[in-house]
Amino acid sequence: MQTPISSHNNESTGLVLSACGSESTEAPAAAPPADSMTDTVTDAMTDTMTDAVEDVTEQVGAGMAEATGAVEGIVGEANDAMDVVSEPAEGQPAAGEGDPCSLSIEAGDTIAFSTDAMSVPSSCADVTVTLTHTGTMPKQSMGHNWVLLPETAIQEIGIAAARAGLNNNCVPDDPRIVASTEVVGGGESTSVTFSLDALDDGTTYGFACTFPGHWAVMKGTFTVSG
Repeated sequence: MQTPISSHNNESTGLVLSACGSESTEAPAAAPPADSMTDTVTDAMTDTMTDAVEDVTEQVGAGMAEATGAVEGIVGEANDAMDVVSEPAEGQPAAGEGDPCSLSIEAGDTIAFSTDAMSVPSSCADVTVTLTHTGTMPKQSMGHNWVLLPETAIQEIGIAAARAGLNNNCVPDDPRIVASTEVVGGGESTSVTFSLDALDDGTTYGFACTFPGHWAVMKGTFTVSG
């Protein structure tokens, strides 16, 4: 005879099924996709970095503007000071003016003298020539000198000057050279004084810059009048 299943056993079975999840329960809410979370974090970081960069840019811009204004002010004051210094004292002639035996010539950051003709009266016992470099480039790359020599010797001496080198002021050892200055760079000046007695009668003289490659363009005539 079969033994009927007790209600106690039925209850136990129901508990086991319930513990194994056989009975229906509500599913938990699905977590947001990983890509969506990544996008959210990326957007937040991008906004934060953008704001930070904008703040730094504004600060740098303000600083640059302030620095530029300060530099412009300093340059303006320096130019004003230079104007005052360059003005001759009352009753005194400017450099190269009022004295026919004192000549001035300029050259800048180009291969060119400010003049291609210089002249002095024969009454000068001595002549002083002042060369001023009005540019900013150093003498190693754009140096200038002033050399007095016979016109017919400019090319030959100019070529030889390249071998003389900067240490010798680009001036070769040649007895035909009457006078020469040192090589100067931007903002510098130099002078040379010589006697007209060193010039030979009947010889046409000229001047040139013998820095390598300059002599072909930077040259002119030097005459004694009267």
